[in-house]
Amino acid sequence: MLSENELTAESEQENETDQAPENINKQRPVLTSQEKRALNDALIRFTCCGRCSLFLASYRLSHDDSVMQTAVKNIEGGWLALPWGPGMRSLISKSYGCQIDVESYHFESCCPECRSLFVYSEPDSDETLSLRIKM
Repeated sequence: MLSENELTAESEQENETDQAPENINKQRPVLTSQEKRALNDALIRFTCCGRCSLFLASYRLSHDDSVMQTAVKNIEGGWLALPWGPGMRSLISKSYGCQIDVESYHFESCCPECRSLFVYSEPDSDETLSLRIKM
C-alpha cells in the first residue's frame, strides 16, 4: 500500500506530464512556408562553419524561435541582428574565443574559422542591445 506522500507525488507527476505538451504547443508559433524557407536559408549560412553553427545553435536554445524569426525578417545589408541577452558574453567567449568586457561600448571581431564579422555596440537611442553578424 502507498502512503499519502507517495500518492501525491505520483498524481503530481501525472498532472505535469499531462500539461507539458500543451505548454510546448502554445509557445511555438506557426510559421508559413515562406517564413520557414527564409529562416532555413539564414540558418544554412551558419552551418558551413563549426564555430558559427555552435554559436547559433546555443543562441537558439536559449531564445524563442520567434526571436530568430524576427531577426531573419529584419536582415539589413547582409547583417543579422540578434537581440542581446543574459549569457551572451559567455556564449561569444565559448564560441569564438574572445572576451567582450562588461564596460565595452563597441566590440568588433571575426570568427577564427570562416572570418565572418560580428559587431557589438551600444545603441545611441532607445533601441535594444544587439549583436550584429555579417552573413
